[in-house]
Amino acid sequence: MAEPPGARSGLTLIHSSRWPSRRAKLQTAARLAFATCFTLYAAIAVASARAFGADVDKNILVSLGSERGRALVPPSLVSGVNAAMTVVMVCVFPLNAYGLRVGLHALAHGERPESACQRWAGTLLLTLYGY
Repeated sequence: MAEPPGARSGLTLIHSSRWPSRRAKLQTAARLAFATCFTLYAAIAVASARAFGADVDKNILVSLGSERGRALVPPSLVSGVNAAMTVVMVCVFPLNAYGLRVGLHALAHGERPESACQRWAGTLLLTLYGY
C-alpha cells in the first residue's frame, strides 16, 4: 500500500533525531547530567557556607542539628531530611554490594559461574561486614 505524498512512516519518526549519532546523544546527556550535578552541588555549598560560615561540618546534616541549624530550619524538617538520607543509603547499599560481590567472585573464581548459594553467602558476608 502506497503512502500519501509527504507522509512519514513510523520508522522514520523513530529514527529521525537531532543528534547525528548515538555517541553525540550520549555526550549531550552526560554533559547535561554533569552540569546539573555541579549546579546543585555548588548551590548547596554556597548556601551552607552563607548559613553556617566557618562553623559548617563536613556533613551538612550534622550542622543542621547544631544550635545554628535549629535556628535556621525547623526540627521536623531536619528529621525528615535525616530520614530521607537513611532511605537513600538503604537503597544504594545493595547496588554497591552487588558490584563488590561480583568483582570479588571474579577475582577468586575467574570465569566460573556463580551459584545461588555463593550469591547469598557473599551478600550476607558483605552486609555483615558493612555494618
